[in-house]
Amino acid sequence: MARMYPDPLPDDVLANPYREAEVDVYNRLRDQLPDDWVCWYSRPWLGLLSSGEEKDGEADFVVAHPDHGFLVIEVKGGTVRREEKTERWTSTNRLRITNVIKDPVKQARDSKYELLKKLKIQPGWRRRFVTARYGVILPDSAKPAHDLGPGMPLRIFLFGEDLKYLREWVEARLSAQGDANDRPGLGLGPDGMRALHEMVAGRIELRPSLARALRNDYRQIERLTAEQVDILDMLGDTPRMAIAGGAGTGKTILALEKAARLAESGSRTLLTCFNVPLGQHLARITKDIPLLEAGSFHAVCDRLRRKADLSVRGDGQAFYDQLPAALANTMVCRPELRFDAVVVDEGQDFDDEWLDVLQRCLVDPEAGCFYVFYDDNQRVYTRRSRAIAELSQSPFNLVHNFRNTRAIHAAARSWYRGKMTRALGPEGEPVAWVEAATGADTATKVDGLVRDLVSRHGLTPGQIAVLTVRPTNDHPALQGGTVGGFTVTTAEASREDAVVFDTVRRFKGLERQAVILVDADELIDPELAYVGLSRPGVWLAVIGPTSDLARLRSD
Repeated sequence: MARMYPDPLPDDVLANPYREAEVDVYNRLRDQLPDDWVCWYSRPWLGLLSSGEEKDGEADFVVAHPDHGFLVIEVKGGTVRREEKTERWTSTNRLRITNVIKDPVKQARDSKYELLKKLKIQPGWRRRFVTARYGVILPDSAKPAHDLGPGMPLRIFLFGEDLKYLREWVEARLSAQGDANDRPGLGLGPDGMRALHEMVAGRIELRPSLARALRNDYRQIERLTAEQVDILDMLGDTPRMAIAGGAGTGKTILALEKAARLAESGSRTLLTCFNVPLGQHLARITKDIPLLEAGSFHAVCDRLRRKADLSVRGDGQAFYDQLPAALANTMVCRPELRFDAVVVDEGQDFDDEWLDVLQRCLVDPEAGCFYVFYDDNQRVYTRRSRAIAELSQSPFNLVHNFRNTRAIHAAARSWYRGKMTRALGPEGEPVAWVEAATGADTATKVDGLVRDLVSRHGLTPGQIAVLTVRPTNDHPALQGGTVGGFTVTTAEASREDAVVFDTVRRFKGLERQAVILVDADELIDPELAYVGLSRPGVWLAVIGPTSDLARLRSD
């Protein structure tokens, strides 16, 4: 038996006397065709005339086979006639009531061409020639002795007395030799059958616009983040604090707010972190706040030692290794460069010696205001900092995740071992786990996701980051230096018209509304997995081989 859509027929169709002929043909198609055939009943379509005016139609039946192609069938019950002078078509039923009907041949032909045209642009369709034919079934009409006209040979019709040969007629229609562009046996194949089914009968699920959903999610996160700074009021004027929390708990927001409040109250304040792109971001957004100096730790060391005119020999890593000592010497040589307050973000990345040097940057190293915000993920940061432990009798723990949707928080949570956090944001879109076995697959998937986020869902390129654990130079996801057709930029040089393409490590402490995490097979280091999965605010996709996606999801 053929597979039928719909199955069973709706009650209103079965009870309609004007559909008796169609119901009969439905039953015969179902019973006579083998189970590798698929039949769709009553398929409407909408097309355009050359003038731009809309035209609509309906195919009574679309019958398809993966090896033979598809056939569009028009069914007309009653005694069918075409008037010679007016060429008007009529049908007379058993009650001798005559109705004007549309030309059944033209209806079937138009439906074939419209469906074929739409199939060619259907997602999942691999464009190629396919056998597509049309036919007319007249179950209440007797078979004439000759063709009905040059464009209406008898072979395209099936009449009442031959309905018992319906299967043979369908197969003959798709096997008859046509012109050079309409050869028989050019089947749809499995992909074509899926595309045709999606086009004429696929499941329809209308979800809220992703663009609107992302905007709404982000607004809710922004509101929660604004409320989060009330935590600083709870801490009051406590001069020295270690504040712990996992990714998404708003450590950077609180560090910024604390530093800004201190500077606005008249305290010369230093805001620093370890990561260079994050340090440049902090410096950029605080550049207009008097008395506030911000930047990455080594950049601050270099900047201040230059003010003291202290030289540092060497280059590369040797140069950077000497900068903390140069900062300590600067504070001795130029005590006027000291700060009333120091605020450290991402303190888990600081050596104890660096934190000791930063405390010596205070006008009052023993009692001056010194705040350290740090991540307490014990799975990643196993080293316990003496300098952080000495700051306060017990750290203040941030237990609410404000930055991520709950879906993203759940994805990153399996990589977190610390004081348990709870996501307060919206549920959000599910994380997209996208399979890609090769670099070429990855490039294709990244390109499609970025284009989709911008063109369909209303994000700007600057709201998207593509992150990898590999070197970014000559990465296969880069297509001529672009991603999804958009210019790329690094984490510290972000702008609205460019997609950030950088490493997970360099993006530490930063965030974007949407993040595409690639090279899941190389995302082995727990720290990088934790950082990468927690960077987006409202939308996350992870791309890689199937086994590595499963590992990241269940670890």
